[in-house]
Amino acid sequence: MARATHYYVHSGRMSTGGVVGAAIGTLAAGAVFGAIYGIFSHYNPFIYFTIVANMGLAYAIGIAARRHCTKGHLRNPHMALLLGLLAGCIGVYFNWVFFIYAISAYEFFTFSPLNLVIIILGMSVEGIWSIGDQTPTGFVLLGIWLGEALLFIGTAAFSAFAKVKEETYCETCGHWLTFDPPRASLTEWPELACFEQPAEATRQLEAGDMNPLLVAIAAPASEDCFYGAKLLQCPQCDQLHLLTIRETRFVGKKREKKERTLVDRLIISRENAEALLETIGTPEPEVAAEPAAEPPVEV
Repeated sequence: MARATHYYVHSGRMSTGGVVGAAIGTLAAGAVFGAIYGIFSHYNPFIYFTIVANMGLAYAIGIAARRHCTKGHLRNPHMALLLGLLAGCIGVYFNWVFFIYAISAYEFFTFSPLNLVIIILGMSVEGIWSIGDQTPTGFVLLGIWLGEALLFIGTAAFSAFAKVKEETYCETCGHWLTFDPPRASLTEWPELACFEQPAEATRQLEAGDMNPLLVAIAAPASEDCFYGAKLLQCPQCDQLHLLTIRETRFVGKKREKKERTLVDRLIISRENAEALLETIGTPEPEVAAEPAAEPPVEV
């Protein structure tokens, strides 16, 4: 059996209405964040802040794509990638529209692609900003603008892809475990002892043998290595049970922290999920302490 079949992956299903709704919402977000970026670029005097704003606003497009894709029940990260790509392109276009609008003291507004190209080429002749005593012009400035555009588009596209990919959908119940009610049931064990042979233990877990994880809880966690385990379940149908285990190690004299994921949303059976909950024990919820009673006031 191929390793990929052990793990949760999106089904790739989507409806026409869901795609249309997600496209409208994501592309609109691209236009809004692109316009904000254009105005910010005009007023911001520091190029480093411009780079941060570029990636931050493009990342916001990815978050918007996740919200609209989940709302439309799109279980297809590649469609989210396409929508993020298109939204990024629209964002770059609106960035130039509103940047030119801002530098003209809000007197010249155009959506014409031809006008935008003419203005951009005109600004590149003498340059419009400097770094120290250097003012980029010509092909150098056009190359910088191209790189800026590609950074914006790439960040929007890949953040949209990553955000949708990390979500979980129960095909049996037809809802997202993180967005739609009823929400997922999540049980966490923050500190477990590390496996002596992680690769072999991972293969056992993938084969449906939970013994490595059950043994891990029997030994105290080391200060140099410990695991964090999460069990994500659908509380409505009780048919989807996903196990994630992350490793944390501290290495070297400086105790450099290194983390990696051993298993990410490994599909396990209901029986194995119940065995984990019974044997490891579900962490008790924290109970807020009752406020101390006030002493009686003597009259």
